[in-house]
Amino acid sequence: MTDNARKVFDYLKTNYGKDITAQAIAKDLGISINAVTGSVNGLCRDTKHPAYAVRKEVEVAGEDGKASTIKYISLTDEGLAFNPDAAE
Repeated sequence: MTDNARKVFDYLKTNYGKDITAQAIAKDLGISINAVTGSVNGLCRDTKHPAYAVRKEVEVAGEDGKASTIKYISLTDEGLAFNPDAAE
C-alpha cells in the first residue's frame, strides 16, 4: 500500500459512516485530488484482495434545480476488518 493509499484508507476508517467525497479527503489530508482518486481506485479494485472501498453515487438537486451526482466513498466490511500493518 502506498503512503497516499494508507493515508486515504486511515481517513476513511476514522470517518466511517460519514458522507465523504474525494474532494473532502484531498482537502483534509493536503494531497492532490489525483492522488486521492488513484488511491481510491486501488482500494476499490484490488485484484489480490476483496474490494476495501466503494463509491456510491447519489443524485441531488442543486440550487438551480438541476440534478447533479455526488460520489461518496466508504470502506466495505472487508476494508473495515483489514489491518494494513498485519498485511505488510
